[in-house]
Amino acid sequence: MQLAALLWCALPQATASAPAIGRFVDVSAEAGILANAQFGPAPERKQWILEVNGGGVGLFDGDGDGDLDVWLTNGSTLEALRDGKPGAGNTIWRQAAPFRFEDATKESGVAGSLWGNGVAIGDVDNDGDLDVLVAEFGPERLFVNDGKMHFTEVGEKAGFTDPRWSSSAAFFDADADGVLDLFVGNYLRFDLENPPPYGGDSQWRGKPVMRGPRGLVRDTNSFYRGVGLREGLPIFEDRSEASGIAKAPASYALGVTTLDFDDDGDSDIFVANDSEPYFLFVNDGKGNFTEKAQELGCALGDHGSTNSGMGVAAGDLDGDGRFEIAVTNFSNQPDNVFRFDGRYFSDRASMLGIGGPTTPMLGWGCRFLDADLNGWLDLFIANSHVYPEADLPGTDTRYAQGCQLFLNQQPVKRFLDASAQAGLAVPRLHRGAAFGDLDGDGDEDVIVSLLHGAPIVLRNDLTSGRAWLALELRGTKSNRSGVGARVRLTAGGRVRVAEHQPASSFQSSNEPYVRFGLGDLAEADEITIRWPSGTVDTIRKIKTRQRLVITEGSAPHQSPPEK
Repeated sequence: MQLAALLWCALPQATASAPAIGRFVDVSAEAGILANAQFGPAPERKQWILEVNGGGVGLFDGDGDGDLDVWLTNGSTLEALRDGKPGAGNTIWRQAAPFRFEDATKESGVAGSLWGNGVAIGDVDNDGDLDVLVAEFGPERLFVNDGKMHFTEVGEKAGFTDPRWSSSAAFFDADADGVLDLFVGNYLRFDLENPPPYGGDSQWRGKPVMRGPRGLVRDTNSFYRGVGLREGLPIFEDRSEASGIAKAPASYALGVTTLDFDDDGDSDIFVANDSEPYFLFVNDGKGNFTEKAQELGCALGDHGSTNSGMGVAAGDLDGDGRFEIAVTNFSNQPDNVFRFDGRYFSDRASMLGIGGPTTPMLGWGCRFLDADLNGWLDLFIANSHVYPEADLPGTDTRYAQGCQLFLNQQPVKRFLDASAQAGLAVPRLHRGAAFGDLDGDGDEDVIVSLLHGAPIVLRNDLTSGRAWLALELRGTKSNRSGVGARVRLTAGGRVRVAEHQPASSFQSSNEPYVRFGLGDLAEADEITIRWPSGTVDTIRKIKTRQRLVITEGSAPHQSPPEK
């Protein structure tokens, strides 16, 4: 066992004397989401790197009934992909009642993907409903929604013809023109006809394993500017080079999110790279980017270590109005939590009590969420290894792993590892994770994709009647989805800051709302929204325990009641 893992074992662990908390309850059987993920022929044999990253999860209201529905990507086998045969394809699941889902794939027209990875969701045509992009091994596919959960695939017509292997993607308005743009993280060059051989000099812990990413060809990322509608279809133009995105060194991109880290009114891009320094693309407000992670201190982990980043999350953990960035990493690499002091980032994962317990794990999907609605953001991480060989003797880890929950212990500025108490230690082959309120009780539930098998649906039972607010933002001058809007909420003598950006975690898209936990407060004093257009709306004296629809430049009204 490495030194970092030994040091963690010596630290005080959560015990029976720790504060009692609720649980995340596995309600997968009742939920009925039966989509069987397939990435390669079997979970116990991973011959090529194409088979190990798995799929993503998207949570959104696809049919406008006020409930969250679920989009899942899926893979296939290398042989079927090489022959152009249909894979398992995307599936979409309509929520008919809280935690009860019906397969709506056939009538929705969403299945057409050969090998899907990431999910990005946004209103690309500004018509009031949410559309879906799937990052693929091959050109991205764009599914335009008619508002009733019927989709038309228009990827090629919209301008997506790049055949490379893309992992994660994010919609955002880079130039504040009211039309969503798109960042796509490309992973690596994989030759279907001549896949890299298993084993040989590709070794891990003295055991032969599949090859990659190191030793395989790195790739550059893509940026597409949304230019509006043409003959009724959303059109995107490739500005990867012109924007500066493709000028960054080729790397192995996996997790992606956008955030306005420097609070200058535009969205920047953070990319978790596998086995390479991370990227932070700083926006000049006009959709031109400069990569500055090294300069700003968030390219490398603590002690200057290069890690293998998978998932990424952003949020204000300590209430200073600035966003921390979490990155999940390979086993024997602690996950990162970068704190920004206004000038530079520094990795505080170990100081916060997160670095040690994540060191033996291999992390994928993640999220800063207020799991217990006490007003402070916590951290959820989905874990499992890439190598089936991790179950062999002498590895100090395992192939199937549990999820983790770290509860924010403000004001002591430490996190409590509550994974076991919260019921998350069950080992599985977790991958992408999406977060949202599936039953209307105000807290965020979780759906986690598996490398093989149906996804896991976790109901959040950590809270007991605590207060909350959820905001559904509708842009007018800004993009219709309100993506990139910054929200400042004042309540109970505290100020909390959040940003609307569903794209984060790993290859996934979270609920399209901005959500705050508010403890026992019956009312919030003030909400200020800075829209991407620069418009500022202020609302005062807001009752808690409700979801509000807020339209740019107008008074809010309550959304349809959730079931």
